[in-house]
Amino acid sequence: MRSFLFLAVALPLVVAAAPFPTRASLPVEAQPSQAVPAAPPLPRHMVFDVPALCALTIGQIRRQLGTPNLDDSEPIPDPSRFEETHWSKTYRREGMELRLDYVRKTGKILRCYLSPAGDAAIPAQELTRLLATGHLTGRPKGLRIKPIFVHQDPTSHRYATVMVEVH
Repeated sequence: MRSFLFLAVALPLVVAAAPFPTRASLPVEAQPSQAVPAAPPLPRHMVFDVPALCALTIGQIRRQLGTPNLDDSEPIPDPSRFEETHWSKTYRREGMELRLDYVRKTGKILRCYLSPAGDAAIPAQELTRLLATGHLTGRPKGLRIKPIFVHQDPTSHRYATVMVEVH
């Protein structure tokens, strides 16, 4: 009985004295990692002139920008227009990536996506700078600009890309 009493009194003291692991004390590999890495600093100048490029065909863009870094390997079906097959080409420059979706038969640009290269995301306060790298400040005629949040989650306060639709 005496040993039981001793354990009943001493055990809570030992448990209370033991430090509980905190986030800072966990080993690095045990700490949760972010799903999307932060983007490196964005360029402070225009990298792609998106409004001018959207007015061209894919052939004209290829002559202007050269060979794409990632070429279309398979058509991308557009569910809203089954009769046309859309393909894409991606250009990378100065840490930025521009993916162009176009109609294969005509070469007409349908939409493009401007983002930091890789899977990086930018904080919301950097959106203006991201738009400036694509010459998308103001309201370019004939273009609809849609910032896209990381994982379509506006509470993340980080952007994955900017979609530019040609209309």
